[in-house]
Amino acid sequence: MTEEEKMLAGEIYDANNDKGLIEKRIIAKELCKKYNELHVRDIIGKKEVIEKLLQKVTIGSNVVIGAGSVVTKDIPDNCVAYGNPCKVAKSL
Repeated sequence: MTEEEKMLAGEIYDANNDKGLIEKRIIAKELCKKYNELHVRDIIGKKEVIEKLLQKVTIGSNVVIGAGSVVTKDIPDNCVAYGNPCKVAKSL
């Protein structure tokens, strides 16, 4: 089982010695930097960056995601979710 597979399964993993996870972390940092450099009114640019960051993950409407959470799977509407990996803690 790779470190990424362990991470996605919610198991203990070592992100510092997995080349794939290190590369993904670098890409995510670069995208976050790009997002923060965009003008506050550049909605299209911001949406493009968010889509690249989230890729195949969908976050529903009326959702609160805890700070520092790592969203790896879809989050349904009307809930509070947090953690690494992010999981639904409460339905609203």
